[in-house]
Amino acid sequence: MISHKHKFIFIHPPRTGGTSIEKALEPYSDDKLAILSYYHRGDENPGVLHNNEEDIKHAKLSDVQKIIGSQIDTYTIMCSTRNPWERLASSYIWHQKETRGILFYQHIMKAVKGFIQTVPVLEYVDIPKLVPLIHFIHLENINEDFRAVCDAIGLPGGIELPHTNETIRDHYSEFYDPHSIRFVETRFKSDIDYFGYTFDDRCGARRKRSVLPQRHR
Repeated sequence: MISHKHKFIFIHPPRTGGTSIEKALEPYSDDKLAILSYYHRGDENPGVLHNNEEDIKHAKLSDVQKIIGSQIDTYTIMCSTRNPWERLASSYIWHQKETRGILFYQHIMKAVKGFIQTVPVLEYVDIPKLVPLIHFIHLENINEDFRAVCDAIGLPGGIELPHTNETIRDHYSEFYDPHSIRFVETRFKSDIDYFGYTFDDRCGARRKRSVLPQRHR
């Protein structure tokens, strides 16, 4: 999402709460296509074109740079982020719409091989020199972080964040066993190290007997 008038860029890695942010920022954006997803097809966004929706919605910073060019460092850049263990659990529930019956460990295995939801957040903000300048909006602190970045951009106060695409109702640790915990630790090492994420073992996942098939042990 880009706003030339207000000089901001929003990068939206999947399953990080970014749809709520896009909807809140839509009136200030020049990039109307960015609010679309593959699943919505415009029903909630009448009159909006459909053209590579998923690619635009989840564009990387380097893709945006191709549009803006060398002036990209004059824009305020924001990016949503989320604990990767919770993010993978959310991704699993979201994909149940298409892959009913698939087990969580199977989703993790497919994820390691390249689902878009498994790309670490830092791979979406793929211009290293700009990373220290980015305003990261943590899902765990989304309202406060969003208000802070709106103040930095100079947008009007009182912009409300709608609740959209919610998936997880139980704690995410219920989905995990020791093997799947380690898969996420490996796949999302960059995010875990940079943001300081930890696995909240609220449900005793580390003590559970593994539910993975023998061949995955």
